[in-house]
Amino acid sequence: MHRGVFFFAAAFLVASTFPAVADDPLPDSATIYAKVRAAHGADPSNYKEVLQISQSNGTGWTETRFVSGDNYRYDYSGDSVETQEGEYKGDSWHQNANGLTVVHEPEPGLATKETYTTTVTRITDPVRGYRIANLNKQGWGNVDYVDATAWQIVRSESIDASGTSVQTFGPLVAFGPRKLAKTRHLHDADSGLDSDTTVVSYEAGGVTDADVAIPSNRRTLVQFPAGVDVVNLPATFRNNRIYVMVTINGHGYDFLLDSGSAGINVDPGAVEALGLHVYSKSKNAYNAGAFDTAQAKIDAMSVGPLTMHDVYVHTAPVVEHNDNVKSVGLLGFDFLAELGVKIDYDHKNVQVRRYGTYSQPVGADVNELPIRLDSQTPLVTAKINGAIAERITIDTGADSPFLLFNYFARRHPEAMVDKDGGGARSGYVDFDGVGGTVETKPYELGEIVLGRSRFLDFVGYLVTSKSYLLSDEDGLFGTGFLRFYDVYIDYPNGVISLRLNDTGHRVAGR
Repeated sequence: MHRGVFFFAAAFLVASTFPAVADDPLPDSATIYAKVRAAHGADPSNYKEVLQISQSNGTGWTETRFVSGDNYRYDYSGDSVETQEGEYKGDSWHQNANGLTVVHEPEPGLATKETYTTTVTRITDPVRGYRIANLNKQGWGNVDYVDATAWQIVRSESIDASGTSVQTFGPLVAFGPRKLAKTRHLHDADSGLDSDTTVVSYEAGGVTDADVAIPSNRRTLVQFPAGVDVVNLPATFRNNRIYVMVTINGHGYDFLLDSGSAGINVDPGAVEALGLHVYSKSKNAYNAGAFDTAQAKIDAMSVGPLTMHDVYVHTAPVVEHNDNVKSVGLLGFDFLAELGVKIDYDHKNVQVRRYGTYSQPVGADVNELPIRLDSQTPLVTAKINGAIAERITIDTGADSPFLLFNYFARRHPEAMVDKDGGGARSGYVDFDGVGGTVETKPYELGEIVLGRSRFLDFVGYLVTSKSYLLSDEDGLFGTGFLRFYDVYIDYPNGVISLRLNDTGHRVAGR
């Protein structure tokens, strides 16, 4: 709500001291932001900036920014963890805590964009100036509060289904010809954390091309034995989900092989049993239910003959009992990132190859899908009842066939048609998810196109759980769909290929 409407009397009484905002025509957002940029002074084309950040969970880090023209690199260093992100020659990228670099592939750009509306209103609280809101139909988006005297953004809000995150900025301070808010405070509604940031230094010049170039992986995380290029994982298949035996400190633990996981996750109970130190505690609101999470480091872990050392993981409530299998973790992106993987659902086998010794299958029966790994989960493009969805996850950890999320449904209500009531006749189904149960509504979808494959009258499920309102992904294909294929995963080359297995041929009648 625009709080300024409650102060119209006060605004009228002081109008003589603030005539510009009250009397002049209302400027548009572009004009206001141009004045803000002018008040800060021109950014040099080449500079280095150092920030110090402290969080309410007791953690802190240093952020070092290297900028050269349109290229930049931000380094984050703290608590023995280093991550980076940046853009170089038009390619954005990031490097995670385990030293794995991901170059972001652009989306095809054919999907319907979320519609946002920008509005400008005059305000007297928290400052005399303007409120610029850029919001969608749900009222989610960003809001800036601009002081019309100093021409500074003094408060920014980011609004989504979890609430409103608020960032407030201290007064502008001169760093040479450039003026910056030396301090700022953030309350993050998603994580539940507060953080304070201070500008330590700002220096023009001195940044080289090497400072902003995309770094290679800091290391090879998954190590093969000398002379070995291919390994069959110690895997157990239960209800089409794959559980891999992982050895930590001499003890064996079952982990779910989960391409839908952006890293490696371990249940808090297992972390405690292992005596691991946890840090950077926060909340995660993006899965089937909100839960507490933290980071930890495992000195050594192995999967069959494969070894990993100094592995950074996140905690998540992932304990699962399933036919004598007790899963306490998820093996996701960090394990898969450098491997070639073949999942054979018919023969219940998972084979991994050393990078450089793996090639994708070829043939008329192979459906090769380009993937994007920006979020560290494999996103593909599909078409649902004619509507393009560019953010569909191939998820070996999901026990569902095909799920759609609110992000797709609210942009494409015309595609959410239950053909002849087929979905309703199939009945409502709940699925397991990290943090709770995933509630859904079934739809018989007339047509789904995935790569070179076309599926008619396919029953999919719209996720209705509130937590998934936070997702900006369209949906996922889970094991209920993938089990009909041999699945070839090649993260290094950005491809997942599907080849119908014997079960798939029988179902397809081929």
